[in-house]
Amino acid sequence: MNTNGCWTVIFLSVLTWRVHADATLLLNNYDSMNPIYYGSVGQLSPQESTWVQIFAANSDSYDFSPLSDPFKLKEDGFFDNGYGTVIGVPDGSSINIRILAWIGSDQVEDAQTLLEGIIRQKGGSGSSAPAMLQFPMDALIPIPEPRIALFVLLGGLLLAGVEKLRKRR
Repeated sequence: MNTNGCWTVIFLSVLTWRVHADATLLLNNYDSMNPIYYGSVGQLSPQESTWVQIFAANSDSYDFSPLSDPFKLKEDGFFDNGYGTVIGVPDGSSINIRILAWIGSDQVEDAQTLLEGIIRQKGGSGSSAPAMLQFPMDALIPIPEPRIALFVLLGGLLLAGVEKLRKRR
């Protein structure tokens, strides 16, 4: 193979790699200036006891893979964990992002409060141009602990039954 042929192969290899690069995303909410709130209105999630984990999937799926290990907030309400790569999703493509935050324990299973949100946005391209996380205000909603949800359901059924008995009289 001559020198020109070698350079052509190298050029095509680099071009092919570039076309198939994976999407990247900055894993912070500083850029959007939208902190994590919980509890009463305007109460920032505490830095010392809040953990966050971010997951991603291509835009056609909700089969999420971790973009990060669990990490703590950098300050009340705000996190920054570098950037993550969404393997198998071409750069610039839409991705689904699941953000899970919990308060009270380093293990999500033992959390006192659980917050979750799913957003969709375009990914960036490589470590030199990751996309800014489009973290909207009120992105995370509280997920009730299963026993609380059960009590609410049972209470609602009890009230419906009492109302039905009243109407019979």
